[in-house]
Amino acid sequence: MDFLDPTRKKAHRRRLLAGYLLVAVAVAMGTLILLFSAYGWDVNRKTGDVIQNGTVFVDSQPGGSLITLNGEEQRNRTASRLVMPGSRQYTIKLSQDGYRDWERTFSLEGGKIERIVYPVQLPNKLKTVETQLYATAPELASQSPDRRWLLVQQPAQTYVFDLFDLNNPTAAASTIIIPRSILTEADKPATVRIVEWANDNRRVIIERTHDGKLEFLMIDINAIASSVNINTTLTVAPTSVTLRDKKADQLYIFDAIGGILRVGDLKNRTVSGAILTNVLAYKSYGTDIIMYATRVGAADGKMNVRIRENDKATYLLKSIPVSTIYMLDVAESDGTPYYVIGSAVNDATFVYRDPLPTLKGQNRSSLLVSAVLRLTAPKFVQFSANMQFISVQSGNKLVVYDTVGDRQFKLSLKHDILETTKLKWMDGFRFSFADIEQGYMIDFDGSNEQPVVPTLATAELYYAPNYETVFALSASPTVSGRFALTQSSLINKE
Repeated sequence: MDFLDPTRKKAHRRRLLAGYLLVAVAVAMGTLILLFSAYGWDVNRKTGDVIQNGTVFVDSQPGGSLITLNGEEQRNRTASRLVMPGSRQYTIKLSQDGYRDWERTFSLEGGKIERIVYPVQLPNKLKTVETQLYATAPELASQSPDRRWLLVQQPAQTYVFDLFDLNNPTAAASTIIIPRSILTEADKPATVRIVEWANDNRRVIIERTHDGKLEFLMIDINAIASSVNINTTLTVAPTSVTLRDKKADQLYIFDAIGGILRVGDLKNRTVSGAILTNVLAYKSYGTDIIMYATRVGAADGKMNVRIRENDKATYLLKSIPVSTIYMLDVAESDGTPYYVIGSAVNDATFVYRDPLPTLKGQNRSSLLVSAVLRLTAPKFVQFSANMQFISVQSGNKLVVYDTVGDRQFKLSLKHDILETTKLKWMDGFRFSFADIEQGYMIDFDGSNEQPVVPTLATAELYYAPNYETVFALSASPTVSGRFALTQSSLINKE
């Protein structure tokens, strides 16, 4: 009976303590090993060297593509998770029968995750069919934000549009006719252009120019009779009209004379007094943020970019040289607002990450620029569809900033892009553009430029919501001298 023997009792206690200690050490070592493993640390079985791995997630459209890394075929196909030694450069290639190869070179840091889940592989040969024939080339077309609806102006018919449902590409187009009752009388032929779609994907602002005057129409493609003339409804004569928080009944009314900015409410048919004056350019964000440029309070040859919040306070963000073109944009990326400031006479465009808390004194740290995008005589700035990338463009040259990876890419397209032409983001990772009546796509970093389908030099490529079909306005492939809206499948269906 060991428990009655003090010596044996002490020895038993020591053995228990030693066992507990060994278990604790084993648990601690296991936890440490798991922790190091989670951060990618490993041992090279061939050399015995300690290495830190990185992780790459790879996917593609279509799926099932063969993955080749630095010339070595991998066992897994897309979609896959690959664990590879970090602090190295890799060239990844995706290939699949019937499709063009996709390739990119990238650097993988140890302990980091690289997501290459966006590749699109185009068929070797796209099959194209005509959706609608036109006698002459349509001059105006626009796609809704959800990419479902495509409005195409009928040739020589200023106020008549074909409306295509890209979710149902075999269905015939419906006809949209802007009601004459909402148009003011014009002595000379008028022109129209599409300004902006609301986030309901059914209402769109159209700018009408006639007799040297501007008027703005809110067109409802689902209930055309409920369309209104913004000028006559609100008794205004603005220089421009934009949506407030992308809502169809909430507007910003801007008059360049005096730089007066007001708020319009189409539902209640009201217009506020001036909320800002002496505005040169502005960009709104949500319902309560306006970033704007003004000469008020600025030094000679300068203008101030300020942020107005909650219809009250304004904060100075930056002073930049006076220019004829101001590039202002603000959007939310990964839950954080980014503010972008640039001008045509400044070769540097500035990106700020959530500057308001600092400007308001809530953060004691000084205001920092997140990125400086250097490009000579920039003309356009815009966010990608997923808001991850910010692009600055001047003709065929671009700088792209990745807000998630905090890195920049410089692009120089091998195409003549007019300085007045703004490249469009196809989606969150690619640009889409036209040159010499051919449509192209190219990745955000300048890799994988691909010809897609023929298109008018003045038109765009329009993608279905699932990106499996592309639509284009081009010379008819079947009827000489005619034009057509074509559709081509990006997926081999045989």
